[in-house]
Amino acid sequence: MKEAIRLSRCVEIIKAWKGKEPLASHLRKYFHAHRNMGSTDRRITRGLVYAYYRLGKAMEEYDINTRIAVAAFIYGGIDVEMERFLAGKHTTLPAADPDLTVEQRFEIAATHYRGLGPGNIFPWTGLLSDGINREEWLSSFLRRPLTWARTRKGFEPAAELEFKTKKIPFVKTELKPSAFGFEPETDITSMDVFREGKMEIQDLSSQLTGKFFTAGSPVEPWWDCCAGSGGKTLLLLDMHPSVTLTVSDIRESILRNLRERLHKAGYVQVNYMKADLAVKDHRDLKFGNIILDAPCTGSGTWNRTPEMMSVFNEGVLHEFVKRQQAILSNIRLSLIPGGRIIYITCSVFSEENEGIVNYAVSNLQLKVVVKEIISGTPNRADTMFVAVLQG
Repeated sequence: MKEAIRLSRCVEIIKAWKGKEPLASHLRKYFHAHRNMGSTDRRITRGLVYAYYRLGKAMEEYDINTRIAVAAFIYGGIDVEMERFLAGKHTTLPAADPDLTVEQRFEIAATHYRGLGPGNIFPWTGLLSDGINREEWLSSFLRRPLTWARTRKGFEPAAELEFKTKKIPFVKTELKPSAFGFEPETDITSMDVFREGKMEIQDLSSQLTGKFFTAGSPVEPWWDCCAGSGGKTLLLLDMHPSVTLTVSDIRESILRNLRERLHKAGYVQVNYMKADLAVKDHRDLKFGNIILDAPCTGSGTWNRTPEMMSVFNEGVLHEFVKRQQAILSNIRLSLIPGGRIIYITCSVFSEENEGIVNYAVSNLQLKVVVKEIISGTPNRADTMFVAVLQG
C-alpha cells in the first residue's frame, strides 16, 4: 500500500536526521537518493515530516508513527487519503473534518493525548524576552509562516502586476510597502521579478530591521561583521548605496556566495574579510557603524524551522550567549567614539537579547539608544530583537 510506504519513508528520514544540517537540506539529499519518488510522494513526505517536527517537544513519549499521525490530523492539508490512513491505523482520532480550523483540530487531539498543548510544543516560555506575548507566541506554532520577499527600490509596481497577471496569491502589510508575503509552497524563484534581480527573499521582520540602518553620511564606514547570506547587507546597500562597506564571516564559502549575490545586485565596492570574531579582534579597523547579526539559537524562526526544537536544550543557549559576548567584546574595539553597534538576533530568549544588552552596558561601556522586539507572529513572520548600542 502506497500510504504505508510513504509512512516508512517519513520514519526513515526522521530517524536519520541528527540536527547537523537544516532539515530542508536533509530532505533534498534524501529525495536525490530516491529519484523514483514522484512529485506527489515528495510533497506528501515533506508535509508529514515537517508536521511531525511542528509538534516540538509535545508527545515525546509516543512512537514516531503516532506522532506523525497526530500531526497530520492537526495540520491537515497534506493528503486526504494519507491522513485517513494514519488516523485509522495509528491514532484514536476520528477522521478530520476538512472544514475544521487547525486550532479546532488541535483541541480535539488534545482531548485524546496527554502532553499535547501549546506549552508542551514550546516548553521554554520562562526564558522568553520581555515584550513577547506568551499566548500569542505559543499559538504561532499552529500556523505555518509565510515566505516573505522584498522588492528592490522602484520595482514594487512591476512585481504586483506580475503577481496579479499570473494569479499568484500574495499579502501586503502597511509595515513595509515593498514587502510581499506568499504561502510556503509558492515557487518564488521562478518569478520574473526574482530572476531579474528585482526582488529578494527576506523575512518581513528581517526587512524591518532596516529602520535602524540610519546613515549620517553617504560614504561613512560600515561593517556587517557576521554577514551570513547577506540579506541585511543587501538591505543596507539598497538603502545607502554609497556607504563604504566591509563584510565578514567565519566561512569562506559564505563570503564567495555573498560576493556573487552583491555583484548580481550591482554592488562591487564592498570589502570582504574572513574572520572568527569570537576568538580574534580587528582593532586596527575602525567603523562608525557595525551591524552584528549575531549567531544565535534562531528560536524566533522555529515556526519556520520547527525541527530545531527537537535538538534544543538550555546548554545550547548558554554556548550561544558566551559566543555573543565574545564577538561583541571584540568588535567593540573597532568602534569609533560615538559610533553605533546594531545588535540583532532572531531569538526570543532573553539571555540572548536583554541579557547581552546588559552585558554590553556593564562590561563594554556601551549605552542603549533603543531596543525593540520585532514580533512577526501577527504577520506569520519571524520574531527578532534589535538593540542600538552607542560607544
